[in-house]
Amino acid sequence: MMTILLWIFFSFIVGIIGSDKTIGFLGGFLWSLILSPVIGLIIVIVSKSNADVVASNKSHKLQIETLEQLKSTKSTNIGHELEKIAILRKEGIISDKEFELAKSKILQ
Repeated sequence: MMTILLWIFFSFIVGIIGSDKTIGFLGGFLWSLILSPVIGLIIVIVSKSNADVVASNKSHKLQIETLEQLKSTKSTNIGHELEKIAILRKEGIISDKEFELAKSKILQ
């Protein structure tokens, strides 16, 4: 009887430790209860902490925003460069062949 009570008590402790992790209290408690408190503790220790997941999500979101800004900046630059060479062609400074060559370089 004492063994069962200790098993449940230590499973409860592992659940408390797991409450700050992605596995949560219930996950840590149930794994410990089903397998053993030692194995449950190992599972809880291996699982990521909630703070790490939040930081990772913020980092990922920042990377996406930066990438989108770079894409929009690049497309703005491409548009601006195409306008420049179109004006040069319109004014007769460059030929149609030179325009096509410059356009293909810009769009690469």
